[in-house]
Amino acid sequence: VAAVSCAAYLVAPRFDAVQLYGWVVFRVASAMAVSTMLPFVGGWFPRRVYGRVFALLFSGFQLGYLFASYYWQPLLSAGRLPWQLPMSQCALGFALLLVACAAWLRELPP
Repeated sequence: VAAVSCAAYLVAPRFDAVQLYGWVVFRVASAMAVSTMLPFVGGWFPRRVYGRVFALLFSGFQLGYLFASYYWQPLLSAGRLPWQLPMSQCALGFALLLVACAAWLRELPP
């Protein structure tokens, strides 16, 4: 969902409706990320390591925010970075994550 939302900005940047729906879908998907992860963590990891697993997962959210705020934002504001680059990196990153999960995760917990 996130990869498609980011790719929508690249495919149809001049269509306001595509950008609006892409942004809304991305925000809804990111808001549901925690509730979506709960059953996977509960089924895949022993109860004693829940805290560490969630800390690792949530640190990804925080690192992404920090990276975007302190690296991309000044470059975008100064006009030294085209807006398409963050969107293409977002789409590529989520697509690679999808491929990695498809390759390594199994249907049932070990």
